[in-house]
Amino acid sequence: MTAILTAERALSPPNLENELLEHVLFYGGKTRRRSYEYLRSLLESALSFAEVQAHYGDDITAQRKRVFRVFRHVEETILDKGLSEDEAKLLRTIAQDITGLASPTLLHEAMFVPNIASLFSPDQQAAWAEDIRSHKWLGCYIQTELGHGSNLRALETTATFIKEADAFEIHSPTLTSIKYWPGALANTANIGVIYARLLVDGKDLGVHSFLIQLRDFATHTPLPGITLGGIGSKFGFNTVDNGFAQFDRVRIPRLHMAMKFNTLSKDGVYARVQGAKREVSYITMLQMRFFMIIGSGKQLSKAATIAVRYSAVRHQGANASNPSEEMQVLNYQSQQHRLLPRLAESYAIIIAGNRLLSFAQRATEMVAQGSTDAGVLALTHATGCAVKVFASELSTRGIEICRRGCGGHGYLQTSGLPELVAYNAQFVTAEGENYVLSQQTTKTLLKMLAAARAGMVASLPAELRFFETIDAPVEVWDATQLTSADYEALFQARLLGILVQMESTAAAYPSLEEAIQANLILSHHLSMCFGKFVLVREFAALLNTTPIAPENKAILDDVFALFCVSQLLEDMSDFLALGCLPLKAASQCQTLQIAILGRLRPHAVTLVDAFGFSDIALNSNLGRHDGNVYEALMNASRAYSNDSTVSFDEYLEPLRAKARRAKL
Repeated sequence: MTAILTAERALSPPNLENELLEHVLFYGGKTRRRSYEYLRSLLESALSFAEVQAHYGDDITAQRKRVFRVFRHVEETILDKGLSEDEAKLLRTIAQDITGLASPTLLHEAMFVPNIASLFSPDQQAAWAEDIRSHKWLGCYIQTELGHGSNLRALETTATFIKEADAFEIHSPTLTSIKYWPGALANTANIGVIYARLLVDGKDLGVHSFLIQLRDFATHTPLPGITLGGIGSKFGFNTVDNGFAQFDRVRIPRLHMAMKFNTLSKDGVYARVQGAKREVSYITMLQMRFFMIIGSGKQLSKAATIAVRYSAVRHQGANASNPSEEMQVLNYQSQQHRLLPRLAESYAIIIAGNRLLSFAQRATEMVAQGSTDAGVLALTHATGCAVKVFASELSTRGIEICRRGCGGHGYLQTSGLPELVAYNAQFVTAEGENYVLSQQTTKTLLKMLAAARAGMVASLPAELRFFETIDAPVEVWDATQLTSADYEALFQARLLGILVQMESTAAAYPSLEEAIQANLILSHHLSMCFGKFVLVREFAALLNTTPIAPENKAILDDVFALFCVSQLLEDMSDFLALGCLPLKAASQCQTLQIAILGRLRPHAVTLVDAFGFSDIALNSNLGRHDGNVYEALMNASRAYSNDSTVSFDEYLEPLRAKARRAKL
């Protein structure tokens, strides 16, 4: 089967994969790519495809041992090679990217350490730095409760200041206050950042953050007053041990309260820290949402890689023009319609995620240097919410489409696709459930529109200055002659049209909050429209700024056009109702989509190769780079334990014996 994929790759310009790898997707230039490939070699030299495939046949204990072996290898490699902080982060990311091998320590790096850096004072951070660096501490992020998730203000866990002890008492006063869902809490973490209501002299000062030790550092057993456990098997992501914690008046030092922005003295005096820029912390925490956007794109791109490669190798059904031959599955128009839009969606999400993460990092630097532009902060928040909502919905649906596109073999765990479906499904809930999160985008957009209406367009971030055109006559586009600028303008016009609908609807309510709560369907739709517009805008911006050879640029233009046309077709009713497109545009866009599918078909394999996944990272016997699908399937099947004697001896044979006796 190697020859098939070799022939497929020969259909594209020879430098297409390299240019996309270095300038468009993960790497950001030759230097970054070399670093990525070097670090990946350090990890994968200690793994094999057979070992990572074994994940699908092992029980959770064996899986956890494997992921901890990988974690240990990564951390020892960082020490042995003297890797820089950036290299260490990248190596950890590469390790977490292996399908099925997510480590419980992911939450230590992704949530615990950023919380310490964002919320705790420089003195606190300095005091604890060595314990974090040496892995004496493995942390988790303890926010969600059994009865409360997205509504942070309603959390019930209490932190009561005991003045005479100079300590806080952490307590779970109700069943619903039990902390439930934090990753790494069940088995891995020995310490965490916990969110609880600060109570001082009977006064509730709201939810604050505290450092709390969970387990003995020497024995790893839970400390007195703390009950810890696992929440049970999940839909996926089971190598990460989500757990619960109940606290029975557990005391922690006063200095374990996060004191970067607020302090509490021994005498119980609560005060704000002068000069501390909470905005920096806010954007730092928002960056997690942008990492999740990129993660959604990565998972979808893995599924697209597996499905496209397998569909190129697989032959099924008689060729109508030559019945003696079987059709290459990727040559079916229906299969192209299934898979190639998913490929385009992957590009769009990854490109936007990378660009938006850079924007958030620049915003953090700007605020740290003294700028407190509230508009930039609000836009960062609204954009992160909207794109996270859209990207997670798009990728969760898209991975399942790819799985179905692989037929029966896609139902096998060893295909890697069920794991991707389950892994990615968390993104629609994590970091804010999507319908809840979309309300944040709606509120921000309406407030900024109100500012524009009041003549303060200049105060808006540059990315939203187009709000001043909200009452301009709607342009009608010709769907047969759309440029990248036209696509961006179309999605912008649709966004403004839906925003006006929401504005008009909200005007009938006494408050913005009531208006949004009473119109959550429209609010979610508005958020999705904004998310789609941002992806189109960022993809178009990249097309206009990336140095790429003309023959490769033409192919990337088609990927962009396929993403846009596919979204136009899905939301055609919006564009027709708002007058952005004429009625005939529906059939014109269908014709255009089919034409683009045909143009991209010869480059499909190279376009997924450009995502840069190794066989170990994909962990799929259908998505192998060499195309040896059937060998991999049989190797996995032969390695699978298949002892039939248990069912025969204990159940089938006794049943047969009883049936014989009954007959006699």
